[in-house]
Amino acid sequence: MHDRLNLQDMTLIESYPKYNIFVPLDDDQFEIALLNLFINAIEAMKPGKGISKVALYVENDLLTLKIEDNGKGIPKNDIPKMFEPFFSAKKTGAGLGLTTVQNIIHSHHGKIAVESEINRGTTITITFQTYDVE
Repeated sequence: MHDRLNLQDMTLIESYPKYNIFVPLDDDQFEIALLNLFINAIEAMKPGKGISKVALYVENDLLTLKIEDNGKGIPKNDIPKMFEPFFSAKKTGAGLGLTTVQNIIHSHHGKIAVESEINRGTTITITFQTYDVE
């Protein structure tokens, strides 16, 4: 995704903990979910002005991943429909990307939530239960 961000002259701000966290995930599936989310964020932002933030943190035994963008935002009426199969606000979208993301997150016992404001951006929050590793 760094190449796509660089090509569009966009900024990525990353924040990760300095310690190991264990959450049992299928690496390939989770990569597909993240790629879908990042592609959507990049497509929502303006070249040369896009700023995306990724933060990973643990709080109250929950691993939280937040992906934020300063893109065009999502109309409030569309947010409840975003994860429905074949729903797309894009002219060329098939409407399966976010359905796939939600299915992957749920299959790993995670939760996904969306907050958005028109012309201000979108925040996707994904949470998983954490496990102690000794």
